[in-house]
Amino acid sequence: MLNMMSSNIAIANFVADNIWYLDLRATHHFIPDYSKLTSATPFTRSDQVSVGDGFVHPEFPNHVCKLEKALYGLKQSPCAWFTTKLSHALSQWGFTSSLADSSMFIYKSNSIFLVILIYVDDIITVTHSESISQLVLSLGHHFAIKDLRLLHYFLVIKVHRSTSGLHLSQHKYITDLLACTSMTDSKSVHSPMASGYALSIHDGTPLEDGTTYRSVVGALQYCTLTRPNISFVVNKVCQFMHSPSNVHWQVIKRTLHYLKGTSHYGLSIQATPDYNLTCFSYIPSHLFHCN
Repeated sequence: MLNMMSSNIAIANFVADNIWYLDLRATHHFIPDYSKLTSATPFTRSDQVSVGDGFVHPEFPNHVCKLEKALYGLKQSPCAWFTTKLSHALSQWGFTSSLADSSMFIYKSNSIFLVILIYVDDIITVTHSESISQLVLSLGHHFAIKDLRLLHYFLVIKVHRSTSGLHLSQHKYITDLLACTSMTDSKSVHSPMASGYALSIHDGTPLEDGTTYRSVVGALQYCTLTRPNISFVVNKVCQFMHSPSNVHWQVIKRTLHYLKGTSHYGLSIQATPDYNLTCFSYIPSHLFHCN
């Protein structure tokens, strides 16, 4: 999903004026809560739920309830709403679902190229400005929506647009991560990992509880969306999720020290009118003359 978001934003650099952000509220009427949004969706599965305490029918104490509508918290609920409501409506309007990601829809005509990306009840749309009003109008006939205008913040990723292109960053996310790990006032370092250091499962003393370790590693994985320069060390510490040690934790702390001083760094996508895909490959200099 987030890779598709990056692709969608990259497309905007050469086919669109701006990236719009829409908040899809509910079906046919305003429901400000996603839990109520899913409960407004018809449910075609034959799932049953047990009756909660205090609601047992005196004549049928051993009976269960059959779901007629999607229930918030049920894992099938978002899918039911997406397939029976939103996806169906978009298909009727001429959108086709991307083969790479079912949450991305594309509309193409002689004069219009429109891409929308859906995450639960949020929509990112990439198109020329004149096509936005028509999309909002069409969605408004079937759904209650809130037009949040230009995209600036999505899934804790900040989107900044300039004449040179787009810049994606996670400054707030990193700041919150440092606060959660009590490293807000820590000193910064110049690299995310010490050079020439090889990690092993036998390093150090195993942590008594690896919950915090796994939680922080998961957060660092999310940081790699806009900070690919920490991908190597994050992939390394991921190898010890099952049995982390104090040495592995120190490696994580160094990475956090590095993020402390570089939280404003991000991923820049340069604007270009070129539709052609350009690939690059880099090899170490000492292998350049190898056969």
